[in-house]
Amino acid sequence: MESKKAVRARLRVRPPVIAEESAAVSDHLRHWLADQPPSRILVYLPMPGEVDVTSVVDDRHDWYTTRTPGGRAPLTVHPYGARRERHPFGYEHPVAESEALDPRQLDIVLTPALSFARNGKRIGWGMAYYDGLFAAAGDVVAVGVTLERLLVDDLPTEPHDRAMDWLATDGGVYRP
Repeated sequence: MESKKAVRARLRVRPPVIAEESAAVSDHLRHWLADQPPSRILVYLPMPGEVDVTSVVDDRHDWYTTRTPGGRAPLTVHPYGARRERHPFGYEHPVAESEALDPRQLDIVLTPALSFARNGKRIGWGMAYYDGLFAAAGDVVAVGVTLERLLVDDLPTEPHDRAMDWLATDGGVYRP
């Protein structure tokens, strides 16, 4: 199997996600979340070109998002409504002084990635931020958010890589 570095280089070259695709994923995810008990859910604020599912944020659940620190420091978790600033990579994230939540208090993590495999494996952008988040969060429900056209058959993984419990795509929300 190819190395993670080679896979990342190959997968970075793809058409960007468009608003209609994000809306389709959000619709499926909204229906799936309606069947979940009230939960503490982490939703990511998308980088340019990522699937944007922030429209699923509602009053039924408690919503959180991440702050990406500089360097290799771990992601921190903050209320979704916290004041935000622009990260150098072009997306918003909570300001440093906003209230933080212990990741172990999360129930569901909506997870972005460079790509997911149909079997639930995930490959990120190479900074290991979500690997650290999952290690800190413990037993949470991991939901990979992507498009059907971006799924691949398999991905290289390492022992610390967390497979997704669910995949949310423009084709539906299902177990890998």
